[in-house]
Amino acid sequence: MMMNDYAVGMQANATFSYQIHHHWSLFRRTRGHKSYFYFMPKTPFLGLEILLHGLFWVLTAWLILSSFSIESIEYTVENGVEHVQVIRNPAVVHQLMATLVLSICLFYSNAYSLLRNYQSEKITTMVILSVLLFLSALLLQSIFVRMSPVLKGPGLQAKMQWAIMGFYFFVSTGYALGRITWKSTIRHKSILLEKKQMELNALRHQLQPHFLFNALNNLLALVDQKQNPKLADAIDQLSLLLRHVVDTRAPIAVSKEIEFVRNYIQVQQLRYAEQEVTVQLEVLGTFDQQPVEPGIFIPFVENAFKHGTEPEAFSRISMQFDLRNRDKILFRISNPIRQAVNTGGTGLKAVIRRLELLYPGSHTLSIDGSSEYLVTLTLSTHEGDHRR
Repeated sequence: MMMNDYAVGMQANATFSYQIHHHWSLFRRTRGHKSYFYFMPKTPFLGLEILLHGLFWVLTAWLILSSFSIESIEYTVENGVEHVQVIRNPAVVHQLMATLVLSICLFYSNAYSLLRNYQSEKITTMVILSVLLFLSALLLQSIFVRMSPVLKGPGLQAKMQWAIMGFYFFVSTGYALGRITWKSTIRHKSILLEKKQMELNALRHQLQPHFLFNALNNLLALVDQKQNPKLADAIDQLSLLLRHVVDTRAPIAVSKEIEFVRNYIQVQQLRYAEQEVTVQLEVLGTFDQQPVEPGIFIPFVENAFKHGTEPEAFSRISMQFDLRNRDKILFRISNPIRQAVNTGGTGLKAVIRRLELLYPGSHTLSIDGSSEYLVTLTLSTHEGDHRR
């Protein structure tokens, strides 16, 4: 019962340690997912955003058409009343309308390109495509003016058309960057809330190991250590295991993790008769202060006892910690195959997933079950804290 509670507490801490990093790494990766940014996401403010877009185009189009299409202004006085007549150039009006249509296409094409390429973290591609879109719009404007009979004739200067399109281009860029910043801020706040929730859940799970730890100390005080030395030693070892789970904060020195493994082995050997299970633990090298994730080796040790031993049969478990390299930890463990090992089981999948999250690109795991069950795990620690 106590070992099951220990496993629950350990799993809670392990889950908390890698889920936070998983969510942060997920935040960096999801910018490349198609669902992370929507051009106009379906939100309660979608109708308001469409309305604002419509007002923007109506107002700017009205200002441009009313300001730049004026050819002349005539003032006349009849019966003492002054009249003002604004004469507009039809060719200029047509050219402005064509420019506005191209500007609308440029605006949303540029915004979509920026959002789409930012998702994939293709910053260089994003800039190049935006420039190409702007130059293509200018080229199309020149072609329309030359080929369309409606747009021919004296009218708006080319520089003025380019200025109008440039205005919409920069507004489009600002709009896209603003949406990116807004979405990133919302996503960041959501991750912070999830992180706080995970911290709260981890604290709730820690209550059970703390309770067991205090209960074991009380039991140890009641045991007569002279009459029952093995029972007292077992309670003390289990107490050390729970203390490691409750009080340890990642990362820790590999020397402390090795000591944790030693205590775990002693507790496991209490289940067997004397010399029924022989465990050889060898430590090579002196670089024992390398950082490592707590409990990262325990699943393999537990697996060795589960599948490599059986009652009333001699079993031998060998494990080795090679610490001769200052920035690499090599761990090997082997045991006879007494019971079938499900290499696709949930426990092994969880261990592999945890290694992928905590040591991305900096670990190798080899499992060989031909003649005996042999696990070889290599962890690179050259970056110090591997989770940075």
